[in-house]
Amino acid sequence: MRNVEINLAGIKNLDEFHQEVSEKLNFPEYYGRNLDAMHDCLTDIGEELEVVFFGVKECRESSPEMSEYIDKLEVMLEAVSEESDNLTFILIAENKEEEVVRTMEMNKHIACNGSFESIKEKLEELGIGDGDCVFVSAFAGSEVIDAVKASGAAMIPVDISPDNFGLEGRLIDFALGKIKESGALNPKAIIVSPVFGIKPKMEVIDLISEENGLAVILEEGEEKSSEEAEYMARIGDAYRLAFTLRFGKGSTRLWLPRLPKDVRTAWSAFPVRFADAEKRDELYRYLLDSGIDARLPRQGLGTEEMAMTPVGKKVSETMLVLPAASEMGAKDIVKVVDGIWEFFGKPEAEEDLNPFSAIADNHTEYGVR
Repeated sequence: MRNVEINLAGIKNLDEFHQEVSEKLNFPEYYGRNLDAMHDCLTDIGEELEVVFFGVKECRESSPEMSEYIDKLEVMLEAVSEESDNLTFILIAENKEEEVVRTMEMNKHIACNGSFESIKEKLEELGIGDGDCVFVSAFAGSEVIDAVKASGAAMIPVDISPDNFGLEGRLIDFALGKIKESGALNPKAIIVSPVFGIKPKMEVIDLISEENGLAVILEEGEEKSSEEAEYMARIGDAYRLAFTLRFGKGSTRLWLPRLPKDVRTAWSAFPVRFADAEKRDELYRYLLDSGIDARLPRQGLGTEEMAMTPVGKKVSETMLVLPAASEMGAKDIVKVVDGIWEFFGKPEAEEDLNPFSAIADNHTEYGVR
C-alpha cells in the first residue's frame, strides 16, 4: 500500500487546499478544484492508497470557511471509502511534528518484540522515512538493520560500551551532533537493543531523547516468569564464579562482562572476551571439536558499517558467546569453563587446584541445579 501525507497546517483558503491536494495526489490538469471533482479523481485511483491529512486542527482554525470545508471533506472521504475498498483516509489534528512528539509522550519507550515486522511497524507509525535517520547499536541484529533500511530512513550506527555491550549515551550524543552539524538528515529515533539479556540503563538515553525530540524504540525479549528470570540471573553468577575459580581474579586471558552491582540480568547467553581475534578463533575451533557449545557474536552491520564503530568491531572480533538456558545445571557450566581452561593449558598439580572435582548437579555454591 502506498502512503501519501498531506499537511493542511498553514492552509488558509480553498485555493491553497486544492493546490496542495492536487500536487500530492497527482490529480490531472483538468481537476475542478472542488469536493465533487476531488471525489471523482479519488474513485478513479486503482492502487491501494492510504492518505493521511496532518494539521487538520490548524486548518480548521484558520477561518470559518475552512472549518466548514473540513466538515464537508470528512463526509466526502467517508463516502469515497465506502465506494472504494482500496482507499484509506486518516485525518490527524496535529501537524506531523506535533503528532510524533505526542506519540512519544504517550509511549516514552515504544516497545517492540524485535522482529523485522514489529520494528518496521513502529517506524511507520512514527512517520519515519526518506530524509530521516535512526540511531542503532553496533550490536543491533539484522532484523533491526533491515527494518530501518526498509523504512527509507538512514541508519546511523552508534558504538557500544566495552563493559556491557550496550549503547553509550555519550556516543549517541556524539553521533547526533555530527548529524545536526551536517543538516542533511532529520534525527527521529533511537532503537535500543538489549544484548545477551543485558538491559541497558536508560537514564542518559532518555535525557538525550527528550532534549532532541527522539523516539525511543525498545526491543523486548520473550516474557519470563520471575522464577525463570532469577534462575537465568544465577546462570550468569555461576559462570562468573567458575571463571574466577579457574583463572583467578584479574586474569588477562579473558574478560567477563561488567555490570553495576545493583543490576540483575536474566542472561540469554553469556559473553566472554579474549585477548585477540586469533586466540578467540583458535579457541572457538577447539571448543567445537570438543563438542562444547559456543558461537561467534552475530551483528547486522556490514563490514564498512562496523568500521564506523571501533569498539563494537573489536568486541565482535574477540568475543565468544557461551550458552545460557533454563535447562542448564552446574555441570553444564563447568564443562564449558573447563573446555576454555584446558585450551589455555592446565596448571601443574591440577588435582589440587580443581574446585570442581566431585561436583554435584545441585551444588548450591553456584546457585544453579
